[in-house]
Amino acid sequence: MLKILMPIDFSESSLNAMSYAAQMTKAFHAKLILMHVVEPVGGDATMFVDDHIITEETSEAKKKLENLTNELDDINTPYIETLVCVGFPVDKILATAKEQQVSLIVMGTTGTTNKFEDILGSNTYKVVKNTKCAVVTIPLESKKFNIKKIALAVDLHKKENIHLLTILRHFLRHFKAQIFFLHVSKGEHPSLADDAHSDAVLWLAEKFREFEHSFVNVSSENVAESINEYAYQNDIDMLALSPESHNIFGQLFKGSTTRNLVLHSHVPLLTLPADY
Repeated sequence: MLKILMPIDFSESSLNAMSYAAQMTKAFHAKLILMHVVEPVGGDATMFVDDHIITEETSEAKKKLENLTNELDDINTPYIETLVCVGFPVDKILATAKEQQVSLIVMGTTGTTNKFEDILGSNTYKVVKNTKCAVVTIPLESKKFNIKKIALAVDLHKKENIHLLTILRHFLRHFKAQIFFLHVSKGEHPSLADDAHSDAVLWLAEKFREFEHSFVNVSSENVAESINEYAYQNDIDMLALSPESHNIFGQLFKGSTTRNLVLHSHVPLLTLPADY
């Protein structure tokens, strides 16, 4: 059974993301793990554990998760498990995903304007960057669960690993969505999307023949911004990226585009690690 991990800190953004996670759980007939991490006081160097405080916070978190579980039961979300642990959020999320053999992590983003340094240090960024499973980040402004158009940023100069696209196929199949293979080339280059002899185009067309699909080529010096602009102009419901198999990801995590696309995109973002 596919497992979905939903870290919750009870903020508005995480609760908003939870509603998405619940819908995905129903669609995939998956198991949903609601997880809260009680953080020790202080940082790495000044951390200390007050057993009384930890006990109180753990008890309170369990009650809140129980209430959330009851709410999800009311909308017929099956297979829900709750987990409360003590430690640093990123470490615990990554460890739990590995131990539970999670297929997908869902996390919320605030959509607010923060300093770039804060973004680099955020829990969401660190999880996306270090996990070995797929992650969906849900912006706070994304309230309506409707996935009908997915844009996957691809490098049409090479073939993809079909295994890393497994979770993407789940989305396409269960939501009957259309997929756009978006290739962004720098400068003036021939449109690989129109090149019938491109091995990558033929390979993708074959692997996704059961889904409505199309190829789009965009010429731009700023890869990340062009992806974001395409999503906005074409009413894309979800963006998808494969961090390890594209140079695109390296660009996404540089400069202000990171804030706009990864943590502050107006649409959910699915990241697909190459060794997924």
